[in-house]
Amino acid sequence: MFESRPELPPGAAFEVCPTELEVINSDWAYAFGTDKLTIPARGDESPVEETMTFMVLIRKTPRGWKTFREVLSADQPPVS
Repeated sequence: MFESRPELPPGAAFEVCPTELEVINSDWAYAFGTDKLTIPARGDESPVEETMTFMVLIRKTPRGWKTFREVLSADQPPVS
C-alpha cells in the first residue's frame, strides 16, 4: 500500500498502527488505525511527533490489493 510514500528525512520514523482490518468481500477491504511520524531534534529544534488517524478503502485489482481511497485526519489536541 505504501509504494509511493515520499522518502523520510534522515533519522525519521513512520509507524503504521492498524487497529482494524476487515475484508468486506472478495474485492473490497478497509483498514482503520493511526500513523505516527517522528522526526528527531536537530540543533536547537525540538523533536517533532505527529499522529494521524486513517481509514483506507482497499480494492482488489489484477495487480493485487491497491488503495482505492484514503482519508487522513491529523490528531488535534483537546480544546480546553
